[in-house]
Amino acid sequence: MAGCLAIAQHEGPRLVEATDFDTVAANDGKTVILRGKVASAEWSRSGAVLVIQFENANKVMAAAFQKSREKLDAAFNGDYAKSLTGAKVRLTGKIQPYGGHDAKFKDGYELVIWDITQTTIIELAATQPAQAGEP
Repeated sequence: MAGCLAIAQHEGPRLVEATDFDTVAANDGKTVILRGKVASAEWSRSGAVLVIQFENANKVMAAAFQKSREKLDAAFNGDYAKSLTGAKVRLTGKIQPYGGHDAKFKDGYELVIWDITQTTIIELAATQPAQAGEP
C-alpha cells in the first residue's frame, strides 16, 4: 500500500482588487493584499486621518492615522499621500467595515495602514518624476 504524504502549505494574504466589492466584503476580518489605482490620498483638515480612495471603488478605501504619518512620509520621499496619488499600489492589511463618519463610505470597507511595510507601489503616477536609479 502506497503511503500518502500531506504537506501543509501556508498561504499568504489573498490578492483582492479594490474594485471588486463582493470579494472585498467576502474577506471581512481577513488580511488581504488590496490592489488598485489610487484616485486620491488626502489628509483630513485636522490632519488626523489620511483617506485613500481607489479609482472605480466607491465603497472600498484605505486609511492611515496621524501617529503613523511621520514614518510613512519619511519612507515615501517625504510625502506619503503625494506618493500614492495616481499610483497603482498593493496595500496589505485587514479588511474591516468602514468605521468613520463619511457618508460615501457607509456600508463599505476599509484597510488601515499602520506601517511602511504594508505599502508597495507597483507603478508610479504618470505625473511623478522617476526616482534616482530609475530609467
